[in-house]
Amino acid sequence: MSSPRILRRRWFLAVGTVAAIVVLGVAIALSGAAGQTTPDGPRTGVPLPTTVPTPVATHQIERDWLLVDYLVQDDGTGFFTGRITVTNQAATARMGLFKLEISSGKQLKTLMGQTEKPIDPGETEVVELPIGDQFVAGPYTVVFHEAYA
Repeated sequence: MSSPRILRRRWFLAVGTVAAIVVLGVAIALSGAAGQTTPDGPRTGVPLPTTVPTPVATHQIERDWLLVDYLVQDDGTGFFTGRITVTNQAATARMGLFKLEISSGKQLKTLMGQTEKPIDPGETEVVELPIGDQFVAGPYTVVFHEAYA
């Protein structure tokens, strides 16, 4: 004897509703975790080390950009990451594309980053450098370059 048609429809509706709720819950959980950040950047599950930018002892100036300080560190997952602080010493507002060559006896990595908006004359800006290759502990020597003419 088969079950009445109304019971089969309700069973199908109940299973479909539960499946939709599960899929929606997983999607919300994944999107919420991806948007979580820490003060040092996106949450990766591994705490980022607390470090202080290294002031540049001798001024490195490239095409009227002054390198004020830099930070090179392990991103918490074993890769290089960094940021630089630069000052526009030109007479006009402009964008900057920067390269930081990191060496410790031999060149280890080149990190690159750019300003997000034109920087006014005399203005100082922090520029994030994306994650690079495998991290190698310092001490480091850095060479600063500006890529735009």
